[in-house]
Amino acid sequence: MPDPLPIFAAHLRRSREELGLSQERLAHSADLHVSHVAKIERSEREPGVRTVSKLAKALKVSAAELFDGIDGRSAREDSGIDSGNTMQMRDHRDR
Repeated sequence: MPDPLPIFAAHLRRSREELGLSQERLAHSADLHVSHVAKIERSEREPGVRTVSKLAKALKVSAAELFDGIDGRSAREDSGIDSGNTMQMRDHRDR
């Protein structure tokens, strides 16, 4: 299984860049220090739950989007969207 930190960092950077935000602006919006955001994006620091929540809120994405793929599967695959088995996946989860 791949290291989850660089995957998270890549999603964070991509989400930030899609919004046209600088690291400084994201840090300000998330009430974090800019060096903290920069270190997370460089995979030098592992963010805690509160930090992930602040970043996701500032980026207007779900925390799940930032974590997508860290377990080797994408959220789309896990939800059954890619395989066309959405109903089957829901039935399995209800058990």
